Amino acid sequence: MPEPPVRGRVSLPGGRPKQGVAINTYEFATMEWLWDQDSLRLTLPGGDERMYTGGYNEVVAILNDLGGQGWDVASSTASANWLFWTLRRQY
Repeated sequence: MPEPPVRGRVSLPGGRPKQGVAINTYEFATMEWLWDQDSLRLTLPGGDERMYTGGYNEVVAILNDLGGQGWDVASSTASANWLFWTLRRQY
């Protein structure tokens, strides 16, 4: 008999993973760039929000720095003057 859903937990098909199976766990962050305003916002886990001013070179520098800390880009989207990245880091 399947387990009842638990509030705040996502139920996946197939139930619980088999014992001994490794599951990757991640923490997430976001980065937003309004390129026509040279405005960058980085939001890290725990609500740590950092604001930067700059253009393409600053975006590349921040992403390189985050990559060196184990972060990678999980997804990105863009519209008009806005670019948004979702970043993840395995722990």
